[in-house]
Amino acid sequence: MKVSVKGTQLPSPDIDGSRLTHLKTWTASSGRSASGKMTGRVQYYKYKLELKWGCLTNSEYKTLKNLFETEPQWFAVKVTDGTGVTNFTGYSGDLNYDHCSGDEKYYFGVTVEIVER
Repeated sequence: MKVSVKGTQLPSPDIDGSRLTHLKTWTASSGRSASGKMTGRVQYYKYKLELKWGCLTNSEYKTLKNLFETEPQWFAVKVTDGTGVTNFTGYSGDLNYDHCSGDEKYYFGVTVEIVER
């Protein structure tokens, strides 16, 4: 999967480190009836992109930090995978990492979520 944010190509996520989900949002009155049947309808869909990198260099991490922790809050996202190209406007969750090397040359277990606006 290839991902670009604000026109910048992100480092390639781990082989199992990317998931693009098309989330359903149901109307407020949706739920189970007394008989156990689902009622309501899907109001809209939105994308959620989860990314994970096992190891990033300091430079790669700083690129992500600059992309996700500066204005604008809403940004263009382009995802290219085996199904084609998906474009949406999104915002990021927190940029996380498990730990970095003592000299801060490498960051390990880096994750971020991008959600459609």
